[in-house]
Amino acid sequence: MLTAIALPAGVAVVGEMGTEERTKYGMIGDAVNVASRLEAASKRFDTTTLVSRETRDQAGAAFLFREIDAIRVVGRAAPLRIFEPLGTTDAALPERIAAHDRYEAALVAYRARDFARAIALLAAQGPADGATRSLLERARRYCDSLPPADWDGVLMLDAKERHFGDARAQLRRSCWSRARS
Repeated sequence: MLTAIALPAGVAVVGEMGTEERTKYGMIGDAVNVASRLEAASKRFDTTTLVSRETRDQAGAAFLFREIDAIRVVGRAAPLRIFEPLGTTDAALPERIAAHDRYEAALVAYRARDFARAIALLAAQGPADGATRSLLERARRYCDSLPPADWDGVLMLDAKERHFGDARAQLRRSCWSRARS
């Protein structure tokens, strides 16, 4: 069994809450909500640990993070940028840094609606992890069927965004062929 770890930064109220008749020890606050959303997102992207942008910023340059995506979650209007910790900067292998750079370049291309470039960069990754598979599948989907003009590149995270189905396999193949040429 895999465990998902979420590391937001923020303030939370922790302690015993309620009345004399009914008490509960728990937590409330935006950071708690973000932690719950990060935990759910880690399952969606098949990662074990996700952190918020604030956590990444507080960690500083000593750690290497890969931006996974920007997601929109229930209960929060603003997109939430999510990151995967990859280890300490000084211990990062050159291959890991190159893969990190390719993924982030693909994410930039994806957000700029250059889906063929995103596909080409992600395909160069080799064996794909969950985040790479997710971004690659969405780039392929949008390659032949462009998103609406008001699309902002933010992934709406809900139960319906799990799989795109085999019916789109032909569209993926044609887009893949175009990206390779």
